[in-house]
Amino acid sequence: MNQDNGFKTFCPRCGSEMNINSRYCMKCGYLNPTNQANQGMNKFMSNDKSQVYQIGSGQNIVQSNNQITTSIASNTGNRLICFLLNYLIYIGIIILSFFLIVGSNITDFNMIKNSFFPDVVFISSIIFIYIYSLQLIFIKANQKWWYALIPFYNLFVLCDITYRKKWLGIILLIPVIGQIFLLVVLYKLATKFKCNGLLTILFPIIFIPLMGFGSRLYEGVSYISNDKTMENDYRRKKIFFITLMVFLILSGVLLFWSNIIEIRGKTTKIRNYYYVYATRQIVDKTKQLAKENYLQCSDYKYNPESGIYYIWYADIGDVSYIPLHSYMDVISGYVIIDNTTGSSKYYVTLSDGSFGYPEMLYSDVKLDSIIPYGELKEKDDVNFCINTKQKLTTNGTI
Repeated sequence: MNQDNGFKTFCPRCGSEMNINSRYCMKCGYLNPTNQANQGMNKFMSNDKSQVYQIGSGQNIVQSNNQITTSIASNTGNRLICFLLNYLIYIGIIILSFFLIVGSNITDFNMIKNSFFPDVVFISSIIFIYIYSLQLIFIKANQKWWYALIPFYNLFVLCDITYRKKWLGIILLIPVIGQIFLLVVLYKLATKFKCNGLLTILFPIIFIPLMGFGSRLYEGVSYISNDKTMENDYRRKKIFFITLMVFLILSGVLLFWSNIIEIRGKTTKIRNYYYVYATRQIVDKTKQLAKENYLQCSDYKYNPESGIYYIWYADIGDVSYIPLHSYMDVISGYVIIDNTTGSSKYYVTLSDGSFGYPEMLYSDVKLDSIIPYGELKEKDDVNFCINTKQKLTTNGTI
């Protein structure tokens, strides 16, 4: 009596379900190699690997409980060639650019860091992440991988993958309308792989590799050509992805390192822009309050025709009309209104404890006015907490 214990397997020739201990497939007669009674027949069985999961049959091999279908790949092309072609070209570009750019200075680290080599590696890595991901997406959709490399035609195939209508690719070739429709196609493609469509549109450089290199399946179908395809595909993708990430990170670090001075300069410039902008906002607010006669003092009233008045402004963190104020260092200081010359002149001082500028005419405040706080005190000996002068306050926050 044949004891199959209720376990099922699938015929490696035709994909039909059969008991795990069956001697042969009831549909095509293929001998089950796992059955002990057939061990002596192995020498008579064909070793032709092409008989395993016959290409082009289009049959489903298994339908699992989690709705993942494994189907026979009939149109993907040779995946090994896909991997080798992309991998060897990528490595070849890096090696060739290294010797062309660096030359014999292979031990001069500073020369390598400051050359165009990190730029070439970084850009090449980004390009190949995208190109190979697109090819993997085509493979997952049972399309030939090299279709992704054919200009314009790859757009038609992409429409076939997303909408099952190649002719929609014509729309992608129309200026402006095509670019808008491409966003729609990207959204639809993401849904095919159960990704967020909106995030895919916003960050394609992240989500396209996620669909290609990741484990997400096209419409829940895994296309294979033999029983080892999935294992081999996973190993190749892992090798390529790790290689890309290593070179991408290393080149990114070198680019950051070689441009650190310029990056710091940009950061300083952004900070100075913020301080100058904040100064303008504060002075404009002070002018508005003065014009509306809103400035008040316990000892005397603000006179727009005479006198010198010190208007202190609260910490910038409490000023809601300054953009991003809550993410910047706390700023304090005061505005001086000088009405002694017949027309109002505005002087400003500002500091956050680390940077600032001394008391100066408002119109003279420029980007290069911002200096380190230590230099500011040493140069001008400015005390930001003047207690010896009459201070005019506002009924509200400037």
